[in-house]
Amino acid sequence: MRLLLAISLLAPAALGVPPDDLSKLSERQLYDRVEKTGNKTSAAVFEELGKRKTRAAITTLRKAFAVPTGGPALQHASRAFRHYRGVDDLEATAISTLFEATLDSANGRTRNAALGLALFGDRADAELRKVLLRNEDPITRANALDGLLTMLADSGTKRDLRLVLENIRITPTLTEKEAKSALQKFYRAGGAKFYKGVLLDEDLPLSTRELVLATLGDAEGDAALTPLLEALASNSDALVYEAFKHLLARGCDDYGPRLKKLLKSKNTATRRAALVAQAHLYGGDESFLSRLLDLAHSRDALERAAATISLGTVATPDCLAALHTLLGDSEYSVRYEALAATYAARKSASIGPLIDRLGHEHGALRPILLQRLRLLTGQGLGDSHGAWTLWWSDHATSFQVPKRADAEKAESERTKSHSPNATSAAFYGIKIVSDRICFVCDSSKSMSAKTSSGQTRMDALRAQLTTTIQKLPDGTLLNIVFFSAAAYAWSDTLRILNDKARTEAIERVHAEPLKFKTLTYEGLMEGFADPRVDTIYLLTDGQPFGGVMPKSGDILREIERINSVRHVIIHCISVGTDSGFLKKLAKQNGGHYTRVD
Repeated sequence: MRLLLAISLLAPAALGVPPDDLSKLSERQLYDRVEKTGNKTSAAVFEELGKRKTRAAITTLRKAFAVPTGGPALQHASRAFRHYRGVDDLEATAISTLFEATLDSANGRTRNAALGLALFGDRADAELRKVLLRNEDPITRANALDGLLTMLADSGTKRDLRLVLENIRITPTLTEKEAKSALQKFYRAGGAKFYKGVLLDEDLPLSTRELVLATLGDAEGDAALTPLLEALASNSDALVYEAFKHLLARGCDDYGPRLKKLLKSKNTATRRAALVAQAHLYGGDESFLSRLLDLAHSRDALERAAATISLGTVATPDCLAALHTLLGDSEYSVRYEALAATYAARKSASIGPLIDRLGHEHGALRPILLQRLRLLTGQGLGDSHGAWTLWWSDHATSFQVPKRADAEKAESERTKSHSPNATSAAFYGIKIVSDRICFVCDSSKSMSAKTSSGQTRMDALRAQLTTTIQKLPDGTLLNIVFFSAAAYAWSDTLRILNDKARTEAIERVHAEPLKFKTLTYEGLMEGFADPRVDTIYLLTDGQPFGGVMPKSGDILREIERINSVRHVIIHCISVGTDSGFLKKLAKQNGGHYTRVD
């Protein structure tokens, strides 16, 4: 009996029996299926009623459309009406049915009806415009806009631009690329004057203003500088930061009074961006040199870090001397910036100080310092301070820095390997070189999926974390963050590893439960919480889902802004599948990316 029951539950295709031919069913039979299956009705049933393109079929489709109350079935039903586009006498019925549904009180029905209506494009122009002007639900309006966006952009009027800006949203049916393309058409039609005041308009969602900013950043010509400069007066630190990025890329040299004000911003990322702009603006000005040298000795770490950019650009003997001093600064972020600026200057006078620093630098910066030495000298002498010191004592007087291209070619030809480190600890093959680390790990329900070894992903993670923690040396500063419906940290701050802390950490790893959602952004922010962290290992098996920032593109931009000050190395491990998001996150933040099964 059990065997017969199991066989009866198998899908027809699994038994070699072709699925039922819906084309042979009457409209009444198709409607009966919808009534029976409700929100679980397959797309094929609605599609069959759409593809028939008869009056009887559309009458039935209208009845069937009223049955689902949510879920994919409601979207399938809405989309099926598209088959009546261009069908005499029946197109108007399809459009009016969908438009009437946008007046419903249930958002699920209005949103899906708007998606279906948008598929009619200019044929439903009047109805789509009514939805944009009258519907109170922003998602319904955004879905309707998808059907009009191309036509509105082609019109090139400021009035239509306003209609777009008030309703545009990035959705599964409208990509960021398509949205920017439409906004670029308006820019070409009306120039920067069309966007006057837009970036400061707080009635528009921040996401819309960020989209406009990205569009203007890519726009050709200097006209775009006016609204970009205007954005520096925004109350949004994220918007100000992005505006600075685009202005710097364009070589802007006229910030007016805005720059002076932002140099005093309380937001560290904004203030750093202003300091960088000042460095680029006045770095070659001799009158700025004394101020620059003062900044290099400031009590403010942010000012010292920003000063390194100009010091490396000017590269006079005095500037280089100050830069070399900053290589040994007490703040990690300052040493990071000083190392980058020293490499950018590419002077033989910096090689000795870099080698001297090699004798003191540990953790995340050491492999970066070694790479910069190899690229400045063209030599591959390993990670021994003594070997580099001995080599330099023989070559210091006559050495000339090789061309960048030659040094990079020599570097690429060397045997590729992970950065050397003083411990045997690694996390999924990525060796641990820092002693100030935070593991940020996914504990969502999907981590219960089985790996090829038969373990669940979470059990494999627990085993890997246990091995890693056991191999980390005493004195390592460590924290562990799990994220799912929220971010849960093992400790409020980094803990110093010893026998007791190691035992407690491993106990926490094995006790962490699985929950719904994947709040990746919240997990990362918890990883950033302790200012001493210089390396994060992020592991997840899926895309971000839920929380204040569920879109991967938004997370990339926000972490870039935050990390412009911190310079935390972020290594990323993707479980089960390759992740473009994690690849970008690791590359953007100086880390390694790997995929595990």
